Amino acid sequence: MIPPPDPGPVLAFGRPAAPFGQTRRFDIEEAFARFDERVLPDPVTLTSRLKWVVKHSPLIRPFLGFSAARTAEALQRLAGTAPLLSAEPVRQELRDRMMERLAALAATVQPASVT
Repeated sequence: MIPPPDPGPVLAFGRPAAPFGQTRRFDIEEAFARFDERVLPDPVTLTSRLKWVVKHSPLIRPFLGFSAARTAEALQRLAGTAPLLSAEPVRQELRDRMMERLAALAATVQPASVT
């Protein structure tokens, strides 16, 4: 997890359960569930109003600890780690699905006539 340079995304979508700097793994169903829960509008509560005030207050934001320098340091640490790729069968399946979709898209495109 890479901390954003600005607290806006964290205030809008919440903070991930894993600490910044740790890798988090989850499957597609969990990813969609987390997405829905993070993007649906919050009910108007004291917490949501407080988040709005913090998000829009230039005086409070610097005290939240987010900065471009912190993000850059996290990206440099990440660049120094070994890559974590999906297993070859997963990559091949995704590649095949992409090629099938591209072929279907190409079949729907009419070539331009040259005059």
